Amino acid sequence: MKYFFLLFFLSTNLAAKISIITTTPDLAWMAKEIGQDLIKVESLLYGTEDPHYIDVVPSFIAKVSKADIVCAVGFDLEVGWLPRVLARSGKAHLQPGGKGYCELGRAVTALGKVEGKIDRSMGDVHAGGNPHFTLSPSAFLQGATEIVSALKRVDAKNAEAYETQFEVVKEKLLSLEGELREKIKQQAPQLVFMEYHRDFLYFNETYKVNSIGALEEIPGVLPSAAQLARRSIEAREAGVKILMAGLGAPENQLKRFQELSQVPFIKAPLILETSGSFSDYVYLQRFLVDKLIEYANK
Repeated sequence: MKYFFLLFFLSTNLAAKISIITTTPDLAWMAKEIGQDLIKVESLLYGTEDPHYIDVVPSFIAKVSKADIVCAVGFDLEVGWLPRVLARSGKAHLQPGGKGYCELGRAVTALGKVEGKIDRSMGDVHAGGNPHFTLSPSAFLQGATEIVSALKRVDAKNAEAYETQFEVVKEKLLSLEGELREKIKQQAPQLVFMEYHRDFLYFNETYKVNSIGALEEIPGVLPSAAQLARRSIEAREAGVKILMAGLGAPENQLKRFQELSQVPFIKAPLILETSGSFSDYVYLQRFLVDKLIEYANK
């Protein structure tokens, strides 16, 4: 009989954990850092996809329908698919404005806002700001205050624990940021690089590194032959040492740019993955900084 009660106690405790569904593994990592053993968290994406372009699948809806909290990046990153998932979940508390809805971008000081009228000819632009803030620890921490707020709304009895653990995470990431900024300053003070897509806006601001912008002329649109030629000349003249690209960047365009410019490229995860070394945020930050320093000194 005592074993029955032990099993009942354990299963009740497991069921009592706050369930969080995030759109990306970055957000899942941060939520787990804050919630620790009080929550269970799962990302809808694996980190190998382009979060701009996702097909809604039944498993997304099934997972969200069982969640206490749903966390999104925001800045319209998931606008093409997440609203449909939320609508089909049938859960009022998970809709925007509900106590279980969490959008990190709302707390971030936005960079890359687009002024004026926006149309399809401008490609994949985000009027409210660039959504790739998770590559900056300090910007990511700004957004993470939305996770804390959502947890406190849904699980008020543990509010103090969430606030305390957030301070622990904040100290860890700001320390990492300071360490890596100093490392770049000491080892690659004249670092100049190029991006395939404008992923590094917050990263550049945080670490004080110089990117001459994106190889893409129109975000989300393959660069033309003329664009590749022009940007290759600009890269050589600017002393670019490396082109950084996400895993989904087109190989043919990258190789052609390298042929024309003699500037090497690397493809790297720019968001976390659900498994492996790149499932850890600290590891990813160190990896990106070390790669930039490595090529800056070649």
